[in-house]
Amino acid sequence: MDMLFSKQSHLANVADESVSGPLSLLYSGLKENPYFSAGAGLFGMGLGAAAVRRFAQLTQLLVRRNFTLTLEVASHDTAYPWVLHWLSVMAHRSSNSRFAKAAGQHLAVQTNVIRTEGGRIRAQFDFIPSTGIHYFIHAKRIIRVERVRSDQTLQGASMAPFESVTLTTFGRDASIFQNILKDAREAAMSKHDGWTVIYKAVGPEWRQFGYPRPRRPISSVVLHKGISEAIVKDVKEFIGRLTFFVLTLKTLFKLDNQQWYTQRGIPYRRGYLLHGPPGCGKSSFITALAGNVADINFYNNKI
Repeated sequence: MDMLFSKQSHLANVADESVSGPLSLLYSGLKENPYFSAGAGLFGMGLGAAAVRRFAQLTQLLVRRNFTLTLEVASHDTAYPWVLHWLSVMAHRSSNSRFAKAAGQHLAVQTNVIRTEGGRIRAQFDFIPSTGIHYFIHAKRIIRVERVRSDQTLQGASMAPFESVTLTTFGRDASIFQNILKDAREAAMSKHDGWTVIYKAVGPEWRQFGYPRPRRPISSVVLHKGISEAIVKDVKEFIGRLTFFVLTLKTLFKLDNQQWYTQRGIPYRRGYLLHGPPGCGKSSFITALAGNVADINFYNNKI
């Protein structure tokens, strides 16, 4: 019985050696092959690099979704030129500023044609970030600026290429972007302080016509006696620039022009019909009225 068991064990060992022998030879051969070792190493490195890249992508996505704020301003939006002008102001404050260093040599030019009070026309060149990615520090926050220009053109009369500016920063408080837009609007509007801008209708949009003009005094426009004074008084009452007596009465009786119009479904606007031959002062009076009394711009629409 013992002899039979020993023979069976010997046969099993011989079978195991016959099976494992080729595998051992194959393994040892591949192990000693330098090409196989190099390929396995490259495969492992590629697999590790792919895993690291995927982990970095997921981490970046997680950070952008939970710890960053993004503001995109498209070129068809009214605030787009304001933001570009604000960026140019940031870059123009100091040639050694962080913004100028961050922008480096990748700049774009924005030309503004200005007419002085003496009537001379001069061009002012403002440098703004070109297309691409830039970084600068504002209000102790690192802000990433990405300007993109697409091959697609905007619909309408301008036929300009579509552009967008995207601002990105860390945090969750969107007030920093609100302050930036507010500063951009004030900086853009300050360029026209003391000037009257004239716009004309071009297709579905308004375009600036000519150069901003210095505000013209109403006294320089000669009309028939009493016409100018009556219109100025009516405009002041309509927009709320009233005398102390009238303002006191409106406060006591809780009267408000805009609220009165709104409650009755009437558009809150005022119209004046000025007639006369060319050169009698119609456009000049409206321009002076807009710049001095109402402090608004002039929109010219041909009917």
